Amino acid sequence: MIYGDVYLCLSHSSLVITYYSLDNVNVVEGQVVKQRDIIATSGSNKISSVSDNMLLFEVSLNGKNIDPEKYYELKIEDLQR
Repeated sequence: MIYGDVYLCLSHSSLVITYYSLDNVNVVEGQVVKQRDIIATSGSNKISSVSDNMLLFEVSLNGKNIDPEKYYELKIEDLQR
């Protein structure tokens, strides 16, 4: 896999966040997490020639990929309204 061998997918109703290039995952399936919990640590991948560690992620809302930057400061509950 180009994005590394370890990935994590979090689902919050209509919001799905997938993290790639992870080194360690600190959560288990079914565990409830909240904003600011440390869920994993970044790892390396086949395109990380710039640095040793890199975190890649994608965010989809209602099945469509979105630009997450404008949502950084929002709480998960606010996205689901």
